Amino acid sequence: MGRRAVLTAYDVVGTLISSLIVFSILFACFFRIVGVDGSSMLPTLNDGDMLVLSVMDDEYRRGDVIVVDRTFDEPLIKRVIAVGGETITIDNDGNVYINGKKLQEDYIQGNTVLRDFSGAITVPRGSLFVMGDNRTVSKDS
Repeated sequence: MGRRAVLTAYDVVGTLISSLIVFSILFACFFRIVGVDGSSMLPTLNDGDMLVLSVMDDEYRRGDVIVVDRTFDEPLIKRVIAVGGETITIDNDGNVYINGKKLQEDYIQGNTVLRDFSGAITVPRGSLFVMGDNRTVSKDS
């Protein structure tokens, strides 16, 4: 093998190693890969889908899809329905209201099922109220 071919091989290997290091640092510090487990986010996300998430954003807005970490179980992927300071109400027909205004939810599948939820709840500051898009099977806030 000629001197030029050896230098080119070293350049290629060096570039691959450098790229791997940069890629690893980016994913360790700024991104996270999460798999969807279950049907609670249908039709938006399917069971088995893989998501690449930004871990830099800590300001959530209504409608955002987020990952809720749990200590002993798999993380949950849910949609932000209300943020701190907002009041949420769900009527007997499954309609969701934020601060008295009906929430337009074109992304949901199924009817919202009330489990241990009655009256109006004001979300504490610094907290979120989340629900899955497939309301009939979702474990929610």
